[in-house]
Amino acid sequence: MLEQVGGKEAFDEGRKDLEVLAGVVVTTKTVERVSEAVGEQIEPQNQMERQRIMSGKVVPFLGKVRIPKMNVAIDGSGVPVVARETEGRKGKDETGKAKTREGIVCRIGGVVEAGCKTIFGQRLKLSGMHWTVRGADAIIALRCCQLSARWEEFWESRALG
Repeated sequence: MLEQVGGKEAFDEGRKDLEVLAGVVVTTKTVERVSEAVGEQIEPQNQMERQRIMSGKVVPFLGKVRIPKMNVAIDGSGVPVVARETEGRKGKDETGKAKTREGIVCRIGGVVEAGCKTIFGQRLKLSGMHWTVRGADAIIALRCCQLSARWEEFWESRALG
């Protein structure tokens, strides 16, 4: 439960929802730590899947509908991070100090761009948030798992060892 709310909303808001809706009383830090820990467990599965795709072991979809070609470009999206994550980096504001780290986000067009905004922007760029790179990566993995309807698949594979 903790990782579910931690992946969907600010950790403190998740803590409040758990208390009101389920009678579960935990600290905000506990929601954060559990969410990041589960996100870190999801990432190795993502890496294995990427390796299978890159090795050609994934069978492409050969349905009747032709999928048009898409041009892909890489763009950065600034995620607010804690001060130690920006040391030595040049910033864009008048002081020249960096306050964000650029995350690589794909821009393909409407649908994928909106997906990136949903995954990154709606969770990582809320007012007052600052992330470590490790924490942001873990929450991104957690959100991708949740939003791609692979939540049950992750827990089943984890149970199998």
